[in-house]
Amino acid sequence: MDLLGTAKDSLAAVVATPRTATASVIASIIDHCDAPLYVDVHAGSDRDPITTRHGAIAVGPVRAANCGGQPAQPIFRTFPRTNAGPLTVFGHRGVANRHLIEAVDELLRYPELYRPLVTHVVDIAEAEAMLARLANGTSRRFADRRVVKAAIMIRPDWQP
Repeated sequence: MDLLGTAKDSLAAVVATPRTATASVIASIIDHCDAPLYVDVHAGSDRDPITTRHGAIAVGPVRAANCGGQPAQPIFRTFPRTNAGPLTVFGHRGVANRHLIEAVDELLRYPELYRPLVTHVVDIAEAEAMLARLANGTSRRFADRRVVKAAIMIRPDWQP
């Protein structure tokens, strides 16, 4: 943390911690760095403000405002800090493990309901190419088919 205190140029931090550590890690970064600071929060966080030497910083609501690639122009918030450069917070909310488990259970229980919706089954490399194409907005097609839903096989050897 000593190096953070001596930084003069802007710094950026990506926070990807267990939910229980997020507030203390962010507070520590904010408290030890006086340079202009950008904090990208990908960790679970509470809606309660984080207490820092610069006052309470509401990180959770900013992170929660960005989910699933929406909004197209991500929400961020810049906080002034006493005797320090500004703090800009942004981030992305994912889903809880229980949501993923529920989704897998549902798919396994009723595959006939969802099979028509899954138009693509791809590996990681194909997913990257497909998502890049979808993100640039030129086409909703990949491998000559319109993408409705894609299943991304993280471990091709896995069987339900």
